[in-house]
Amino acid sequence: MAIHPDILGKGWAFPFRFSSIGRVKKLVGVAAAEKTDKVAMAIKQILGTKIGSRVIDRDFGSDLRGLIFTPIDELSSARIRFAILESIRRWERRVEVLGIDVSIARAQEGVIEANIQFRIIATQQIGNLVYPLYITPEMRVQGQINVGGI
Repeated sequence: MAIHPDILGKGWAFPFRFSSIGRVKKLVGVAAAEKTDKVAMAIKQILGTKIGSRVIDRDFGSDLRGLIFTPIDELSSARIRFAILESIRRWERRVEVLGIDVSIARAQEGVIEANIQFRIIATQQIGNLVYPLYITPEMRVQGQINVGGI
């Protein structure tokens, strides 16, 4: 059975940015994402959205921001893992989570890293999302995408 190439979707890149060409950085439009990148960006958006912050859907997002104030130990690692798993299971049904490894090795530097392995159900492609949680005065929560070795 052939899989339609647009099954994973196509849309604006997240976070929102403009695309450019050449060294002059001439703006050519809104940056787009498609296929596996679109799925990984959706996961990043879910994890970076605090539950209750969206007016239309107050349940959307994850509990990660609340967990970064807890003491950093193995119990907090388990809570972070559970929050990630439950958020992805609820909001990103195109993927199956294969594993989540939470590293607190750099917690003294203000970084907790979650390495999320997932499989895209429609294509069976394996992806990886390294999602660092930054504990800084600005309370930034953002991720760096690494999907399928790209």
